[in-house]
Amino acid sequence: MSETGYTLDVTWDQVDYIIVSELKKQVDDLNRDLEHREAGHGLAIFEHDADKDVAMIRDRVRSFEQVLDYYGEKA
Repeated sequence: MSETGYTLDVTWDQVDYIIVSELKKQVDDLNRDLEHREAGHGLAIFEHDADKDVAMIRDRVRSFEQVLDYYGEKA
């Protein structure tokens, strides 16, 4: 099986848009996971211990929000 590669010419604005869109998606997903873990449902994301997992999820959300802030965006 051979892989086919593609070359795309994109602008820096397009790259920024893709990065920001993906970061926002990750924040939404992590916030959904956080809600589930805080309610006692859902699967472990980073830790099996629910309290540690909640803390780690919150930490990651804050980190993503800081990066979004760099791009002038809100989560």
